[in-house]
Parts: sequence; structure tokens; C-alpha cells
Amino acid sequence: MRKNIGPIMLVAGTAIGSGMLALPLVLAQLGLITSVVFMLFMAIFTYYSAIINIELHLQLDKPAYSFGKLAEHYAGPKAAFIGHASFTLLSYSLMAVFIYGGSSVIENLLFDQDISFEFSIIATIYALGAIFILSLPIRAVDYVNRILFFALLAVILAFILGMYVTIDYQAIPTEHADLMKAWSLAIPVVFTSFGYQGSIPAIINYCRRDSKDLKDIFFWGSLLPAIIYIIWTSSVLLVIYQNNHAFYQLIISGDIEVGLMIKELVRISGHYYIETITWWIAIIAI
Repeated sequence: MRKNIGPIMLVAGTAIGSGMLALPLVLAQLGLITSVVFMLFMAIFTYYSAIINIELHLQLDKPAYSFGKLAEHYAGPKAAFIGHASFTLLSYSLMAVFIYGGSSVIENLLFDQDISFEFSIIATIYALGAIFILSLPIRAVDYVNRILFFALLAVILAFILGMYVTIDYQAIPTEHADLMKAWSLAIPVVFTSFGYQGSIPAIINYCRRDSKDLKDIFFWGSLLPAIIYIIWTSSVLLVIYQNNHAFYQLIISGDIEVGLMIKELVRISGHYYIETITWWIAIIAI
């Protein structure tokens, strides 16, 4: 287990992104208990999909393929085209989202500290920093990721401690009446919140194709995001539900954005550092 800590964090860190901040807004309509069960189910589902992917790769006596090459080996050139095109479109879309999202969050954090930079400058520096890190050997990326992951756990713990005194675990928010709408919003957001499949070939090669290690890595790599999402979502929903029911109803109606949610958490807790901590959660998660 100890030797697999780095790869586990690579898998979990690939899954966790800035979308974590919006999970309470999306899952409020399902109710807390349903949301927790759903996130655990999604962790199991993605783990199962990873196991299938691993088994397909290990049947080949070669280094792990890209998804396109794997599809070509098992299903021919048409499947290869679909695999390459889908993964390329997804990668470029995510790259654009993460550069824009990360730069936007940093801009907000700097603005709160009365520091102002043009967005284009922030985005350029952010992108160049990401390029530098990802150009390093995978072992170096592994260690950078460990630092970021432990930092993420630390700031989430600071957030929980800051909000703990306002939480009453006896009053739990329940599901909303419009479940069709609730599920239509929750399924795509939660599904993408466990999206580490793109890292599978690299992890297989990094772990020297050891089947037992890989199964352990992807089990814990699936479970860790679920635990972090559950702690974050539960804390936010419980605090707002118990301290400002009118605001909670606005969340259910879809009229609240992440920024307003964070400001309400600051108001309820009375700790102004909560806002800074939340923006740091977003930056590290991205």
C-alpha cells in the first residue's frame, strides 16, 4: 500500500477538479443521503470500468496503448478513429476549461488581496507553469502531485474545522420534489467528477503492469475522491440548510452560483478566511 501512495494520488488527483466546488449546488435537490449513496455508486462504477481497461491492456504483451490504439487492436480501424477523435476532443476541451477556470480562480483570489493583473497575463503564466510541470518525467510529476494533494487535504481540513461549530448532524436535508430535473443535472456532473480514465495507460506503464498493484491503486484512487466529495458536499449543505433555509431553497431552484455560495458560508461561519481557503481548494484541485 505504501509504495502505491504516489500512483493512488495521481489517479485521485486526476479525478478531483474545480467542479468539486459546484457539487453541493448540483446535489442539493437529491438530498444529502441520496447524494452520498450516488457518489459511492459512481466510485464503484468508475473502478469497475478501470478494471476492465486494465485487463484489456494486460492481455497485450506490450506497453499500455492509447485508447485509440487499444480500440484498433480489439475492434479495427473504425473504432480506432472514434477512440482517437473522442479522446483528443475531450483532452483539448478539458485543457481549455482548466486553463480558463484556474486563471479565473487565481484572478479572484488576487482581487480579494487587492492585487490586480490582466487575465491574459495570469492565463499565460498559468499555462506555462502547467507545461513545465507536465514536461517533467512522470516520477517528478508524481512528487509534485503528492505535494498538491496533501495541500488539498490540508485546506479541506481547515475548511471543515472552520465550519464544524455551525453543523448540527441531527437535521439532514432531504430530496426535492422534482427528481427528474435533479438527476438530469447530477448524473453528468458527478460522472465527470470521477473522470480519471485518461490517466490509465500512463499509470499502467508507471506501475510496470503489476495487476495486483494496479487494482489496489484504482480502488483507492476511486474511493478517495468519493470521500473528499462527500465531506465537502455534506459540510456545505448541512451548514447552509441549518443556518439559512431561504438561501438553501435558492440553491434548489438553481439561482445560486459558486461565488455567492462561498460568500454565504463566510457570513454563516463568521470566518473571513473561509473564502480564501475555498478559492485555494479550487486552485489546487484544478
